[in-house]
Amino acid sequence: MEILLDILGKSHPEIAKVYNNIGGAYLLMGKYDEAIANYQSSLSMFLETVGEQNPMVAEPYRGLGIAYTLKGQQNKALTYLNL
Repeated sequence: MEILLDILGKSHPEIAKVYNNIGGAYLLMGKYDEAIANYQSSLSMFLETVGEQNPMVAEPYRGLGIAYTLKGQQNKALTYLNL
């Protein structure tokens, strides 16, 4: 990650993809709070770099919805899944 940050800077869609993938890894490990933090970082970067209408934004929204569902916070999950 450090190499990518040095090369691309912290506001680049590829960095957002990395955060999304890290969120997925934490999700599979059952570390939902860590997953949520990484999905939030990914979402923020995607919104900043490619905008809300880009299809790439769907991935962190989906991840957030799944993570909140698995945490038992269905109402919060729906805010990310019902866009």
